[in-house]
Amino acid sequence: GKFFSKHRRPFPLLVYATTARRLVAAGQTEQAIEFVEVGLEAWQSMAPPDGDHKRGQDELAMHLLAGRLQLLNAQPDKAEEHFNELPQDKQRIAWKRLVQGLRLLRDGKLEAARDEYRQATGVIGQEFQTQYLLADIYLRLQQWPEALVYLQQLLAADAELLHLDPQAWSRSKDFDALVNLKLLRVRLKQK
Repeated sequence: GKFFSKHRRPFPLLVYATTARRLVAAGQTEQAIEFVEVGLEAWQSMAPPDGDHKRGQDELAMHLLAGRLQLLNAQPDKAEEHFNELPQDKQRIAWKRLVQGLRLLRDGKLEAARDEYRQATGVIGQEFQTQYLLADIYLRLQQWPEALVYLQQLLAADAELLHLDPQAWSRSKDFDALVNLKLLRVRLKQK
C-alpha cells in the first residue's frame, strides 16, 4: 500500500505542501512526492460532482511542486503530467522544455538537451532546477568552464543556506532552496 494511504483525509493543500517539503529536507524524497500526490487526490475528491471547480493558487502551486520534485527525480513523464495542469503561459512552456531536455538527455542528445535547458532558463530564470540541469549537462558535455559557473552558483546557495535558522526554513522561500540542495546531494551520490 501507499505510505500515506491511511491519511487521505482532505487537509488544506498548504499542509500537504509544507509536510512534503519537510519530508524532502529529511531525505525522504519518495515519501514527499507521494504525499503531494495524496494532497492533490484529496483536493480532487472535494471537487463538485460535475468536475467544474475553480483551480486555486494552492492547487496550482502543488502541481508545480510535484512537477519540480519529479524533474529532480529524473521522471520527465510524471513531471509533465503536473506541468500540464498549470495555466497555458510562458512559465508552463518553460517547465515543459526542462521535461523535453530530460527526454533528450535520456536519448543521448546532449546538445539538444542543453539547448532546451537554456531556453527554459530564459523564461524561468535562475531556479535551482535550471542551474542543476545546466551544470549536469555541461559536465556531461565536458564543457568545464560553463559547468563551473553553475556549480559555483549552487555551492554559493548551499553556503548561504547553511547559516539559516532551521526554525525559519519553513517560513521562507529559502526553504525551497534548501530542499532542492538536499535533493542535489542525493542525486550526486546516485551518479
